[in-house]
Amino acid sequence: TIASLILITQPCMSYTAPKISLYNSLTNSKDEFKPIKENKVSMYTCGPTVYDYAHVGNFRAFMTYDLLKRALTYFGYEVDH
Repeated sequence: TIASLILITQPCMSYTAPKISLYNSLTNSKDEFKPIKENKVSMYTCGPTVYDYAHVGNFRAFMTYDLLKRALTYFGYEVDH
């Protein structure tokens, strides 16, 4: 019905982002992601160092960080990249 449709499309003010775990290669364990500022994430990624023709390995980093950024945005974080 229209009434239920309106309830579904209204933003939920009590939304909390789900817990996200990232692999820490230093400790060989998963660590819970906790941003420094609540609901805000800043990311820096460097460009590729290419010495020869482009190949799939050159684009792996781009794909990884693009996927991470999209996931964080989807979960409600404000991402500055």
